[in-house]
Amino acid sequence: SAESLHYARQVGATWVIETISPGPETSVSTPSLALDPQFQPHVSYVISGTVYHAQKVGGIWQAEAINAGQPAGWSSALGVSKSGTVGIVYSSGASPPYLHYAESNGAGWTIATMPHEQWKALNT
Repeated sequence: SAESLHYARQVGATWVIETISPGPETSVSTPSLALDPQFQPHVSYVISGTVYHAQKVGGIWQAEAINAGQPAGWSSALGVSKSGTVGIVYSSGASPPYLHYAESNGAGWTIATMPHEQWKALNT
């Protein structure tokens, strides 16, 4: 089933609901939310193996694919540093899986990959 991803915020006594990802792709999975130093929302999520980062620009939600042409993403988690750098961690669907870290300071994305053997060793 197709799903949309929404962001809700309270303004006075009213809730304002905004659409981030409007379907009708396939289901949106593993959304993650963080606020930047200016209290602006950032969201990461996965649709059909593509990891996205969305943020409001000029009052409009804009999304960009992070891992286009890379192994499919299965889950994502997002954080924003005090300096405004956005970081997204996601795992790939490869066998064995890999852990990826994508980082952006607003001028593009840098992706580092940790092979399965390395991050598996961290959990033993």
